[in-house]
Amino acid sequence: MPLKLDEVIRMIRLPFNRINEKSHPDKSSTEVPHSPLDIPHEPGNYYGLWPIKTEQQKMAEQAAEIVDQVESEFTPSKDDSIRIHEMLQDKGNHYVASLPSKQTLAYGKNPDEGPSVAGAAVTLATNRLLTLELETERVLNDNHLSEVGKNKRLEAVRAESLRGIGNAFQYVEMAEENAIKAEAALYAVPQVDPTHSADAIQDREIRDWMRSLDVNQRTDILREIINDGHERILLALCRSPIPCGVPEKIAKQTWRDNVERKFPEKAKQVADQKASVEWARIAIGSAAKIAAKTSGLDELGVFKALGGVGLPAFGFTDPLKVKSLARVVESLALKKAS
Repeated sequence: MPLKLDEVIRMIRLPFNRINEKSHPDKSSTEVPHSPLDIPHEPGNYYGLWPIKTEQQKMAEQAAEIVDQVESEFTPSKDDSIRIHEMLQDKGNHYVASLPSKQTLAYGKNPDEGPSVAGAAVTLATNRLLTLELETERVLNDNHLSEVGKNKRLEAVRAESLRGIGNAFQYVEMAEENAIKAEAALYAVPQVDPTHSADAIQDREIRDWMRSLDVNQRTDILREIINDGHERILLALCRSPIPCGVPEKIAKQTWRDNVERKFPEKAKQVADQKASVEWARIAIGSAAKIAAKTSGLDELGVFKALGGVGLPAFGFTDPLKVKSLARVVESLALKKAS
């Protein structure tokens, strides 16, 4: 007669209990938590196994510092700030600005409602673009300047504005790195403490037992795991050093589902961070396209003005083309110096 699941689990736990009693003679085996998902936790300390100052908390502090850095990077003049506020209209679910160059800047609302690096980066890019628009309008309407004089007057603001938008895009890339780290931290499976060899032994025994089941038995167990059962088995499968089978893949997806169910606010926060990054890429890309056109520079002129900063925002994504343009810029610089 085949063994029942609870009998198998009991057999698996027996050697672990004996090892635990030898390793921790002052503690009973019942003190070992059955599942890390059931351990009481503090806000932000998801499994009760991490230090109180979690990786996510550290990243939040770093993000706040970056936001301050972005916001202090460029501030429009008082008069320009007033004009920018008038131009950039809140349409409910998106922003629209009708520009002096007869172009239109439009982008949606940030999915991440709180202060964020991506949000600050979009504000920086928008301010840079609208400042370029306003200064271009002033210079082009100055009848005392010749065409050569106008281009000379705009040379610096064009380069500064384009590079400023490029800098904003680099901040978005930093926000993406933070979002990836935050997601990894949220869904991380607690690893075996190096000093708790008993846990590692139990993990291996559970995985060996799981692989010894026939297809029907394994399917039944996986179905119960998906339905929020056998969390100790789930943990062992998630910690497999070589996830080479269907059980491990199902276990990892189930772990993510459990985390999202138990910590919906944190899961939403991470999802919002990722969505905010994509939103910022689109918004800054739109600003970059308009700024390039407003500057009046050709492709090489825009590339040169950027100085290698934020190239993807302006469509410079082909490595071969970037290398080719860089060689041309270097060649022109050598000729000018000679």
